[in-house]
Amino acid sequence: MLVQHFLGASWRPCFSLLEVLTVVDENGETQLGETAIVVFEIDKNGLLTAYVEKVSGLPAPRPFWRRRWRLLLGLLFVAFLVVGSLLAQYHQQVVWRKDFQKRLEHFMETHNPAKFSEIPQWMETYNGKEDLLVRRLEKKYKTRFPQQLHAGHTDL
Repeated sequence: MLVQHFLGASWRPCFSLLEVLTVVDENGETQLGETAIVVFEIDKNGLLTAYVEKVSGLPAPRPFWRRRWRLLLGLLFVAFLVVGSLLAQYHQQVVWRKDFQKRLEHFMETHNPAKFSEIPQWMETYNGKEDLLVRRLEKKYKTRFPQQLHAGHTDL
């Protein structure tokens, strides 16, 4: 059986009654009808042709908000992903800063305990420029800043 969804459209194979009862409304959305008048014709060569003459019992058009619920749900999902990724990034930054402060405290404890009280001020001053602080400390104390604390250190 062939089906044509709207006048002027090309005919295509139809394999179920559901396709016969489906029409495209003025908004371009598919709607299911309750009944359809299907006309069958046999030409002189014996070719059976069937076409839908009329589909009736179409439901009333859905309101805009009901038609677009998938779009709204998709936008909500994308917003959820963006907010979630921002929160994860913030959490990672907080964890990294705490780890950096612990390493800085360990470094200063080892090399100059008198400067230990200045660490909170340094954390504010060098916020976002921690690499500059590390370079300055390495140059001043002529040693490498720890990339991670050794396993025996229990402050973390």
